Amino acid sequence: MRLSQQTKNAVSVLAFFARTPEKTYTVSEVAAGCDITEYNAFKLVPLLVRTGFLNTTRGRNGGVCLARPAEEMSIGSVVRATEDRLQDAGDKSPKKNLTFDDMVDDAFLAFIEILDRSTIAELASGEAEPAKTPAKKARKAQRNSAKAT
Repeated sequence: MRLSQQTKNAVSVLAFFARTPEKTYTVSEVAAGCDITEYNAFKLVPLLVRTGFLNTTRGRNGGVCLARPAEEMSIGSVVRATEDRLQDAGDKSPKKNLTFDDMVDDAFLAFIEILDRSTIAELASGEAEPAKTPAKKARKAQRNSAKAT
């Protein structure tokens, strides 16, 4: 599953804040610290404020800071807030005749559930536990068999 660049930037921005949760930054400092353009940062920060991940303060000592502890922010919740395709997907009543789009939506929601297992704080500290999924085990087995040949 591919995520939009906006979602990747959002996770990066929140991890940036999680490394120094007590500090307030200007949007320009966020852009520089996350290696994204100021244009993208100025688009992204209001979205993250609107969805409850960041707070803004006006005035001379104002800026942007985390709205709540990074330990309470799952990566999946950030993806849900930033991915346009998830606005239409979600709770669907069981259908008799599933369409291909319904199946893709269900797969994407399962993907997000795996991302819910890690928080922004874990990602920022490098402690995010790799998901132990059948796909990960299959990739590892495939790499090991390739090395053996």
